[in-house]
Amino acid sequence: MPHNIRLGGIYIMFYDDYGFMPIPDYEMNYNESSMDNNRFFTPEEGLLRGNMFKNEYSPYKNLTYLPLHPKNEKEKLLFKIYEYDFAVNDLSLYLDLYPEDSEAFQYFKSCLMELEKIKVEYENIYGSLELMEVKGEK
Repeated sequence: MPHNIRLGGIYIMFYDDYGFMPIPDYEMNYNESSMDNNRFFTPEEGLLRGNMFKNEYSPYKNLTYLPLHPKNEKEKLLFKIYEYDFAVNDLSLYLDLYPEDSEAFQYFKSCLMELEKIKVEYENIYGSLELMEVKGEK
């Protein structure tokens, strides 16, 4: 017998021992943090959907994505870095075409500041993310 479970705003239908099936995107409820901004997804949703813009997202055959499940704190921080790095990159490409969009620029700046904060936190605990930034012995 199938049952639904919500994972961070993503609904998945599980079939006991037979696997799972994503629920079509039009049946999903977005999490509250993504609804704060009418135009943009959160960095997490943007990475999983491959697009930061709600009005441009079109799911393949009405299916949605599956969430990432970090196994430990190191992976959790890396996933956060991936999410914010994707958001900064996607918003940067958009701002190349529409440099006067102040709402997008503010969102870009907030994502960039959060990305830098998470990178510093990761590097303080686990060492450098890039070869050119090797510090200490980690």
